[in-house]
Amino acid sequence: MMQLDGDIPGPDVVGLQCEFQSGPPHRTNVLVLEFNEAQRPGALLKSLRDIGWQEDGLAQPPACEGRQELTLVKRGTGLFGGWTADERDLFMAEARTALERYLHFDVPYRKLTVADLL
Repeated sequence: MMQLDGDIPGPDVVGLQCEFQSGPPHRTNVLVLEFNEAQRPGALLKSLRDIGWQEDGLAQPPACEGRQELTLVKRGTGLFGGWTADERDLFMAEARTALERYLHFDVPYRKLTVADLL
């Protein structure tokens, strides 16, 4: 992994796509990263891990056409690791700050429906 200078991200974020997602009842978000299989965003993943975001522990889908998808979660203090309202504000702000450091601004948020989850 190559870092260019200070806080300027290296080439490991080229082709990276990010999206926050939540499933019913939409109290906790996950962060889904999709990237070129050969360019795992190591520095960004380290930054997210440093603030508590971890891989979800489920089997990763195999790479498709050279693209890999990774789902990150951050456990809260609510039921089954869900987030409280205060944690939601804090965790999302921390994640967005980390993503912005690697030039990912306005990361979309998608509320998954039951149909999306089937």
